[in-house]
Amino acid sequence: MTETSRPDHRLASYTLWVLVFYAPIETWASWPELYSPYYLVDLIAMVLMAIGVLRSRQNHALPALGFLAGGWGWLGANGWRATADRFDALGAGESLEFGAAEMCFVVCGTVAAIVGLAWSLHAITRLARR
Repeated sequence: MTETSRPDHRLASYTLWVLVFYAPIETWASWPELYSPYYLVDLIAMVLMAIGVLRSRQNHALPALGFLAGGWGWLGANGWRATADRFDALGAGESLEFGAAEMCFVVCGTVAAIVGLAWSLHAITRLARR
């Protein structure tokens, strides 16, 4: 099986690009409270996704997809919660610390995570059929 035909390869590349942008922005926004449970839950997702990318690069498709699915699922659930929290805050007349940019980042991140989770599950199913 060539590298481009592996079901985990493109997903790992997508994941890497998301991590390149997401991890520094989330870390900066959480600074200096990196011990916060809100950041730690994001860190768990980032670590799972990074392990998935590394396992994919090592040609271990099934373990890679497991870590990627776990990371995307974890990130998607947290993103869903974060999105709901922000809509609740706005509905209560509060403002967001980073304004519209914060809402855009959280919503787009949640959508990216749900896409990553669906893609992971599809790739696992495809690999299982081989």
